[in-house]
Amino acid sequence: MKYTLMKLIVAITFLCCFHSFAQDYELEKVSKEELELATYRADSSASAVILDRSRNTYFDYSASQGWVVITDMHERIKILSKEGLDYATNRLKAYKNHKDRIKINELEGFTYTLENGEVKKYPLQDEGVFEYSESDDYDFYTWTMPNVKVGDIIEWKYTIYAPFVSSLVPLKLQQDIPLKHYYATISTPQFFLYKRVKRGLYDIDFKEHIGERSLKINDAINLDFKHKKQSENLGTLYFKELISQFEANNVPALTHEKYVNNIDDYKLQVLYEKAVPV
Repeated sequence: MKYTLMKLIVAITFLCCFHSFAQDYELEKVSKEELELATYRADSSASAVILDRSRNTYFDYSASQGWVVITDMHERIKILSKEGLDYATNRLKAYKNHKDRIKINELEGFTYTLENGEVKKYPLQDEGVFEYSESDDYDFYTWTMPNVKVGDIIEWKYTIYAPFVSSLVPLKLQQDIPLKHYYATISTPQFFLYKRVKRGLYDIDFKEHIGERSLKINDAINLDFKHKKQSENLGTLYFKELISQFEANNVPALTHEKYVNNIDDYKLQVLYEKAVPV
């Protein structure tokens, strides 16, 4: 079923100002100056700061599996104190059911440090990566960066493969440490209509437009954790998609308050929930 441009626009559930964004966002190289920083100027009490977090969400299709939502994630964190060393370990929860499951793939990470005045980097090793299941509904992926000490910068990127289109991975901008810069692109095909819901008191800017895209239809997608996807092209699909770009700078930390039951309800995030077409 095809939806008109007006129906796509109706899916927007909150207003904001429009600004200019880069179409292709890439992180710059880790600098010596960043590694020499001892505190984060906007929050001198922070044990760590997320220097940059970016993501790109889009759809793929295989003849055997159908639509798959793919999200490329990239994050860089500066460790400022001993308490901040806890952020050298990351843990992800991935939903599953009796038919299929979300998988994490193409994981890559580095620890950046200063040695004799020179920037050195150490890659994430296989022995620091674990995949396990704790219930019938969720798998867990964890990894710990190597050789991390106070002052270092850690960085990782990975891809989330989700065979479920009822919702997208939420845009999470606020945590218990500050976030210096955030950038995200969400591209949803004309075949899917999503309601977008903003939570939290902090604001975020975004802009969007309708684009055209061609997608090669594949007969299979390999979703193994430590291997890249492999496929065979069967043809090409042409369609329109709604492209939304989000950006935020200097997002403050939001930590636990004494009389707040669930602080996560107050943290800035954007949810994408599949809407019923009218």
